[in-house]
Amino acid sequence: MNQGSSIPARILFIVPRMPVGGAETFLISILQRMDRHVIQPVIFSMGRESDPMFLKIPDEIPRYIHARKWRYDLSPCTSIEKIIIDEKIQTVVCADYFTYFYFRFAARRGTVNVRVVTLLHVTKPRSVKEFLHGFIFARMLRRSDEVLTTCENQKQFLSRLFYIPDNRFAKNIYNGIDTDYWTLATDPAIRSAKRSKYGIPENAVVIVNVAGFRREKRHDIMLKALAKIYLESPKRDYYLLFVGGGDKELRAQSELLARELNVTDRVIFAGVQADLRLMYWMSDIFTLGSTSETFSIAALEAMASGLPCVLTNVGGADEMITENVNGLLVDAGSPTSLADGWIRCASLLNSFDSRKIRKSVTERFTLHKCILNYEQYFSEKG
Repeated sequence: MNQGSSIPARILFIVPRMPVGGAETFLISILQRMDRHVIQPVIFSMGRESDPMFLKIPDEIPRYIHARKWRYDLSPCTSIEKIIIDEKIQTVVCADYFTYFYFRFAARRGTVNVRVVTLLHVTKPRSVKEFLHGFIFARMLRRSDEVLTTCENQKQFLSRLFYIPDNRFAKNIYNGIDTDYWTLATDPAIRSAKRSKYGIPENAVVIVNVAGFRREKRHDIMLKALAKIYLESPKRDYYLLFVGGGDKELRAQSELLARELNVTDRVIFAGVQADLRLMYWMSDIFTLGSTSETFSIAALEAMASGLPCVLTNVGGADEMITENVNGLLVDAGSPTSLADGWIRCASLLNSFDSRKIRKSVTERFTLHKCILNYEQYFSEKG
C-alpha cells in the first residue's frame, strides 16, 4: 500500500516450518496484531499441518501448506507460484535463506512480479551448511531485493561475512515484546512459592536461562561456569535454572555433564513452561551462554520482568545492554568470563533497579513499536 492509499498490502510470508521457537513465536505475535487495514498477510509453510505454531496462526489469515518429502524437495515451488497469482500478492517475505531459494525457483519462469523481502533472524552461521546457504543467498540477491535485519551488529557482521552490498540492507527493525504481559511481579509471594516448589532456598541466587536445547545455546558452557563458581565462591548459594525444550539428546548430554561436574544439586531442568513469567519472577539473574545469537527475545522478556541480564557479547547484545544499568556483557565461549559475570552481577543485585531495567525495554523494544515499524515499512514501499 502506498502512502495515502486505503488498499492494504497483500503480503505472503513463506516459512520453512512452524515448530516452537523464538522466531516462530515472534512471527505469530506480529501476525496477531498487525492492522488488517494496512497489511493483509497470507502464510505458506513447507512444514506440516501439525506444527505447533502453524496451529496458532489467527483464523482470519489464509494459510497454505505443502510439506516437503525431503529437505531439498522443490515441489512446493509450484504451490508458491500459484498462491502469489491467486491471492494477488504484492510482497513476498522470505523467513530465511532457505525460503528465499524456494521463492526464486518458484519465480524462475517470470510469471510473478512482486517485491521480495528476506527477514534474517540469524547472525553467526551455526554450521558449514548454514554458512553455504548464506553465501549462496548473497550471490543470488538481485538489485531490487531487500534484506531486513534485527540489529545493527547483525547487518555489519553479515555484510562482512558474505560480502552483501550495503544497499541490499533495507532497514534494521528491532524485535519487540508485549510489555503489558511481561511485567514486574505483581505479588512477592510468587517468588517464594515457586522457589519452594523446586527446593530452592529464599536467599539463593537463581540464574535463569530460557533457551531451547540447541548447540549454539551452549548449555555446556553455562554448566562449566556454574562449576567454576563453586570453586571460587563456595560460600554463596547459586542455582542454574534451564527453561525450554529442544533437542532431547543435547538435554541428556547436559544432564550427564552436570553429574560429571558435581553440580546436579544446583541445576534444575524445568523444561517447557506454560507461564514463563513465573520463572523470571522467581529468579535473580537472566543469562545466555550463546555463541550465536541475533536479538534475544527471551532477554527482553527477562528485562521487562525486572531481571538484570548477563549476556554473551554476540549479535545485538550490546545494543540492548547498558552495563551496570540493566546487565553485563561477557565473552562468548568462555566459562570463566561467564562465571565472573554472574559473580559480579550477583554482587550488584542490591544496586540494580528493577524499574529502570524494565524501562530500558519499554522505551525501546515494545511489540507495538516493532509492529508499527513493519507496517510503515511495508506500506511505504508496497
